[in-house]
Amino acid sequence: MNLGVGQNVKFDRIITNVGSAYNEHVGAFAAPVSGVYVFMSTLLSNQGHNAHFQLVRNGNFICNMYAGGVGAYGGGNYDTSAGSFVLYLNKGDAIAIHNQDPGENLYGYDQSYFSGFLLKEWERDSKIYTVGTRHTGTDVVAFFATLSNNVMNLGVGQNVKFDRIITNVGSAYNEHVGAFAAPVSGVYVFMSTLLSNQGHNAHFQLFRNGNFICNMYAGGVGAYGGGNYDTSAGSFVLYLNKGDAIAIHNRDPGENLYGYDQSYFSGFLLKEWEQDSKIYTVGTRHTGTDVVAFFATLGNNVMNLGVGQNVKFDQIITNVGSAYNEHVGAFAAPVSGVYVFMSTLLSNQGHNAHFQLVRNGNFICNMYAGGVGAYGGGNYDTSAGSFVLCLNKGDAISIHNRDPGENLYGYYQSYFSGFLLKEWEQDLSIVG
Repeated sequence: MNLGVGQNVKFDRIITNVGSAYNEHVGAFAAPVSGVYVFMSTLLSNQGHNAHFQLVRNGNFICNMYAGGVGAYGGGNYDTSAGSFVLYLNKGDAIAIHNQDPGENLYGYDQSYFSGFLLKEWERDSKIYTVGTRHTGTDVVAFFATLSNNVMNLGVGQNVKFDRIITNVGSAYNEHVGAFAAPVSGVYVFMSTLLSNQGHNAHFQLFRNGNFICNMYAGGVGAYGGGNYDTSAGSFVLYLNKGDAIAIHNRDPGENLYGYDQSYFSGFLLKEWEQDSKIYTVGTRHTGTDVVAFFATLGNNVMNLGVGQNVKFDQIITNVGSAYNEHVGAFAAPVSGVYVFMSTLLSNQGHNAHFQLVRNGNFICNMYAGGVGAYGGGNYDTSAGSFVLCLNKGDAISIHNRDPGENLYGYYQSYFSGFLLKEWEQDLSIVG
C-alpha cells in the first residue's frame, strides 16, 4: 500500500525463476545476456481505486499500465490492467514495473503478477532496436509498438495504427498501415492491450488477411452513464504463411482508443516452419512436430459453472502438437520444459468472475474480472494474464472456476493459449 513515486512493485511470490534473473527483493529483472526478451504483467487495482503504473528499463519510461477501479459516481470495483512487451536488452539492463503517482496501491493475493523470458540471445547494441527504425538481415522477428496519441472516430474495419515503434527487429511491422506481415511461414505469437477512452466502450477485432479471428472488448461506460477508462488485453498464437497480414481493426463506426502509450501491439516469431497454415486452423490436432502451440476461444457463453470446473475453450484456432483438449478444457504437456500460457476472460454484463490457473488441479494464481458496477448494474469486464511455468511431461494446465454459479462471455471474447518455449528433460519441480 501507499507506494512512492518511482517505487518498483516487488512481486514476492516466486513461481518460476529459471536463470535467477528476477530479484523479488528489488522488484526487477536483470538481463543475464543481450537479446530479445518478452515481458508480461497483470495488475489488479484495489476496490474503488485507480492504479497508474509504468514499465521501465534502467529507470527510463517505456509504456504505461492503467487499471480504473473508481466507479462513475464514486465507489467502484477492482479492475485489471494487463500488458505484454517485446524488448531488445543489453546484458545487465533492468526491467521493472514501477509506480507513477504518490500513494498508489495494488491488490495482491496472487491477482497481480509479472513474468518474462528470453526469446533469443543476440549480441547487439539495443539502442539501434528501440528508436523507431527497421532492421533486416536477422532470423529474429519481433516487434512492439504503442499509440502515441488518442485515435478518434475510426471507421468500420479500419486498422489501429500503433505508431510509436519501440522494437521492430526484422522490419515486419508497418506503423503506417497498422499491420504485421509475416516474413516467413511459422508459428507466431501476438499480444495487444487496448485502453478505451473514459466513458466509452471499445469493440475491436484481430484479423488475418482481412478475416476475423477473435474479439477484444473494453467496457468504459459506467452502469448509469459516466464511466472510467477500461482495458482489454489478449494474446494469440497463430500459424501464418509467408505474407499473411495481422492487424487489430475497429468493429463499430466512430470508435476511439486512448493513446499516450497506454494501448499497444506486439508479437514475435516463435518457430519458422514451412507448412500450409490452413491445416492448423480448422480445429483438428496435429502431431509429429517439435512445435507445441495452441489457441482456443469460447464459442458461446458458459453459465452456472461448478466449483473447480474447467473452462472448456471449444473453438480451436491453433493446436500444433495436439496438446490442448477442448473436451476436457486442459493442456497436457507432451514433454518436460518451460511453457508460456496466456488467457483472456470476459465477464458477463453486471457479473464478477473469479477464476484460477491450476496445474494438476493445484492452485497457481487468480484471475478476476469485475463486471458489477459501483451501485449495481455494470458492464462486461476483462481479466487477462500470462504465466511462465516449468512443467514435467504429463502435467495438466487449465483455467477453472473458483465460486459456484460463475459464468463467462463467449463469442470469441474469452480465450486461452500457450506454447512450449524450451524443452528441458529433467525434473523441473525444483525450479517451478
